[in-house]
Amino acid sequence: IRPEPPQSNAQAVIAFNSLSWKRSAIITLDLPTSSDSDQSSHWQIFDTENNLLDSQITPSENSKNNCQSISFLGSSLPAVGYHTFWLCPCELTEYQTSQRKTLPDHYILENECLSATIASNTGHILSLINKSTQKETFCTPGNQLQAFKDKGQYWDAWNIAPDYEKHPLPNPTVQSIQWIEHGSVRQRLRITYKLGQSTIQQPYRLDAKTPYLCVENYIDWQETQVLLKANFPLNVTSEHATYEIPFGAITRTTQPQTAAEQAQWETPALRWADLSQPDNSSGTSILTDCKHGFDASPTHLRLTLLKSPIWPNPQADKGIHHFTYAIYPHKSSWEPARTVHYAQELNIPPIIYSPPPQVKANNSHSPTTRSFLEIRNSNLILSALKPSEDNSNKFIARCYNTSNKAADIKMENTLTLSKPTSVNTQRVDILETPLNTNETNLIRPWQIATYQLNKNTHQKGSAISS
Repeated sequence: IRPEPPQSNAQAVIAFNSLSWKRSAIITLDLPTSSDSDQSSHWQIFDTENNLLDSQITPSENSKNNCQSISFLGSSLPAVGYHTFWLCPCELTEYQTSQRKTLPDHYILENECLSATIASNTGHILSLINKSTQKETFCTPGNQLQAFKDKGQYWDAWNIAPDYEKHPLPNPTVQSIQWIEHGSVRQRLRITYKLGQSTIQQPYRLDAKTPYLCVENYIDWQETQVLLKANFPLNVTSEHATYEIPFGAITRTTQPQTAAEQAQWETPALRWADLSQPDNSSGTSILTDCKHGFDASPTHLRLTLLKSPIWPNPQADKGIHHFTYAIYPHKSSWEPARTVHYAQELNIPPIIYSPPPQVKANNSHSPTTRSFLEIRNSNLILSALKPSEDNSNKFIARCYNTSNKAADIKMENTLTLSKPTSVNTQRVDILETPLNTNETNLIRPWQIATYQLNKNTHQKGSAISS
């Protein structure tokens, strides 16, 4: 039976994690509006054990909307499952009053993992310290916005001019720098730039217990045949950079020699690119939610943000853009540093659902937390969980191996389905046809593996095995 909510008027907040591992994430909710201009701030968050959680009230940035939001750290959200929190109205207390702090006069964002210092004149990252190693991430200021003239290509919307670096434009100029919020849950510092006829807003965001610094982008882009990049000069020297590709990663040279290598002045990547020391002692990953073009040298990664072609559409890219990328300095190489996992977390936030008020908060028929499927091997990532095409009572779980080490799921009892359903598994191919092979439990490096989950009425355990 689920525990009672902390008070009768508590509102349930359900956070669903679709990823196949436990995670923590900052959860932000819009607060109910009130006719009392101050009353909307009187809210607190409790967990399922009725413990008060640290939370942070954020004022609305839209002057036409008085809505405020509350942010808190949702810890240990179960794999492919949900966890319930309670949003409760309360009287104004010292706890709430303590959140109304004066914003600092320095431009430093800091949490348990990172310390970032921002330059007031350029908006660049002067320093980004990884606290686990005490190493500086950049050799010169990072997140430099650079603009170039980009024209002369027949396939203008698809190609970047090979000589664009020979045609730099004046860098964006800082118009303002302003704290949006500064608390124990989240810190956001907004830099506003002007470039030609375009306005660029970049709020730096550092969340509690998060090992990467996010750079949000809100851009009103009005340029023509201009290429915009973000440059990251790193304290790393490597002959190779690694880029994510579908269900894998590929390593490319940072010192092109052949004609084919020199023709790859722009490299595609899905959700991340990484430059690490050859001895794997440290490195930096750039995570991205929708920008996929990079260029690299032995000491830098550079991400393409926008361009403005005139063919086939002379108005292409012009307008409002919103996207996010992140800087993740790490020790060791990208594999043990879990770059793949953090990139997925950046791209796939928890899904938040708040039941209507008429749904009773103390409904004992649903548990307050539950995991539907967990993959215990950290090298395996779930890419699909769906009903079988042939039988809706069966499910298909597809995963892939993100490392160069094979995984034996039978030995490690890798897949676990939550009770009360008990299942067994059968290895199938991509068309969901059973495989007749002696390697049904072995997932080779970078391999995609598909399993059919069958209800087993004879077993009472919850472990999925063959």
